[in-house]
Amino acid sequence: MNAEALEEMVKAEIAKGNKPFYVNSVAGTTVMGSYDDHHAISAICKKYGMWHHVDGCWGGFLVFADKHKDKGLFDGVEKADSISLNAHKGWGVPQQCSLLMINDKGDILRRTNQSCADYLFHETEYSKYDIADKTLSCGRRPDAFKLWLSLQFHGSDGYVRMAEAALDKAIYMTEEIKKRTDSF
Repeated sequence: MNAEALEEMVKAEIAKGNKPFYVNSVAGTTVMGSYDDHHAISAICKKYGMWHHVDGCWGGFLVFADKHKDKGLFDGVEKADSISLNAHKGWGVPQQCSLLMINDKGDILRRTNQSCADYLFHETEYSKYDIADKTLSCGRRPDAFKLWLSLQFHGSDGYVRMAEAALDKAIYMTEEIKKRTDSF
């Protein structure tokens, strides 16, 4: 995403009387593996009071590629309001396993999705562990359990190895394609 063009579009919408409220940047697009400048996008979002979400569903697992931190793929992601990841894509977790992490927004998931269905939710000493009222579908799918099992099996070092191997292969393939300008 071109941050300068984004800001111009935001200004144009405000001039029309509209209130832009959300920007979705990416951390690894599906087709090209592109990463946006999250520092610049986040600054624009904060300036105009917009929510900044980072879609890391495809490339988010590469955050574990420690030896490639110098590439800056995730620089500025920590400033976003939220980020989504799909553990079933890069970490080998069985489908479906998705994560939504929200940065310092308190109880926003419960306040946003709460159904207040008295017949489903009863106050007990264990209520704090019931995440169903924090989800869009009021479900209790065990996605976190699949991720936990994967982490127990691979460990964080295993996730580092997976991410580094994937990025090493992508770099190698890119270099090989660039060598073959007559073929590509």
